[in-house]
Amino acid sequence: MLRVTSSMMTNNMMVNVNRSMRNMDALSQQFFSNNKVTAPSDNPIIAARAMQFRTNLVHNANFQTNVDNGLAWMDVTESAMDGFMQTLMMEARDLVHRAANDPMALEDRNALMTALRSMFEQMGLQMNSQFAGRFVFSGLRTDQPPIFDRDQPNLSYEITQNFNLRDVERTRSLQIFPQVPGNPVQLPVVHDIQILKLAYTNVDLDAGGNPILDVVRADGSSFNVIMRSVNDLDAYDTSTISPGDVIYIPETGELVFHVDDVTGAGGQDNFPIQTIFDRTGFSRGELNPIVHFTSTDRNPPNLTFTMDNQDLEFEFSSHTKLPVNVLAKDVLTDKLFADMRRLIDFIGSIIPSDPDVLREFYRDLFPNASEGEISTEVERHLSEEKAFINSAMNDRFNNMLFLIDRHSAQIRTQWTDIGSRGRRLELIQNRLETDEGSLFRLMSNNENPDMARLTTLLATAEQQYMSAIRVGTNIINVTLANFIQI
Repeated sequence: MLRVTSSMMTNNMMVNVNRSMRNMDALSQQFFSNNKVTAPSDNPIIAARAMQFRTNLVHNANFQTNVDNGLAWMDVTESAMDGFMQTLMMEARDLVHRAANDPMALEDRNALMTALRSMFEQMGLQMNSQFAGRFVFSGLRTDQPPIFDRDQPNLSYEITQNFNLRDVERTRSLQIFPQVPGNPVQLPVVHDIQILKLAYTNVDLDAGGNPILDVVRADGSSFNVIMRSVNDLDAYDTSTISPGDVIYIPETGELVFHVDDVTGAGGQDNFPIQTIFDRTGFSRGELNPIVHFTSTDRNPPNLTFTMDNQDLEFEFSSHTKLPVNVLAKDVLTDKLFADMRRLIDFIGSIIPSDPDVLREFYRDLFPNASEGEISTEVERHLSEEKAFINSAMNDRFNNMLFLIDRHSAQIRTQWTDIGSRGRRLELIQNRLETDEGSLFRLMSNNENPDMARLTTLLATAEQQYMSAIRVGTNIINVTLANFIQI
């Protein structure tokens, strides 16, 4: 009976010593590894939470990377729009304003044309701004420049350009015909006109020499397109056409409408107007149609490019996406492009008559007139010509001031929008940084032991272990002595 009791006491003592050793070993493992668990089986709940926290931290890091890229994209966009709006548009407006209010000599007009052309080219460079080799204003087609940076003679597209009634410009045409020996003396021809400007000049012609151009009303019916050269005397003469007819001038890309088609109830019913035309070959500095318009490539595989869903969206948290781009068609619009291009061409087309050539014309016309009478006729002609030129130019410049202000308002809206999105992105960035700190604290609380508390527990476990050994030793000694006595 005594042997059984001694064996039981010895076994219990060894179990208690082993339990104390395991407890002390577990605490020492936490102390040395600074982790509550060394294997998932130690505490499955802590292990599962640790995996979830690490997953959340990886997602947070990816979101922060997206924020950094989004802010950088927006910074490039805002910088380009700042240069576009604050510098180019304001300078263009200042030049046009001075031209509208001050009489301009030929040299002044040439200087104005050069300055506007330089600004126009710079607008194209601003629109071709890039971030990491991608064009920031091209929507999802980031490999395509909004403005062609080199000639593209082999490209061919069917292009759709839309117009609202407010896009109609009511202005004056001005045609100055060069004085050619053998032709009669011709004063400039001026007409009050209502026009829309296509983004391109010289659309393609069919086999019969007619423009491949369809001008479609809101109800789906088409206008009758009449093509006239800019050098024709009746090019802008709307008294020669009827309602439902539209004059197309290929050299300028202008569509000249009968007044009844763009005013009153008839005008309201006709708009919006859709123009569909073919264009082959594009020059450096022209709009890239697949970035600005719905267009179909005429070359195989005849892909169609639409302007739908061109927002470049980054994900900044679960189920939270934000577009970081601005589209070129909303900044350097096809209307602004056409307005600027046509103004520059208009200024360049104004070449006053040469007094010496006029003198020869009038000498032939009035062979019996004296030199004084000839000089009087020449001066009268130049005076009338100047009056025509100044009237048409002032009208065109005043219209352009209104158009620049309208385009600037649209650009300012886009500029404000990208700024607001940038501010929102900065707030998201702050939240992600705060979330990162919170996740690290949660992960630390979940995985890392409290070292002060652990030190106390380890010291207690050590005392328990040593006490268990001492008590066990005493028990073994006593039971062994009792066994010997028996």
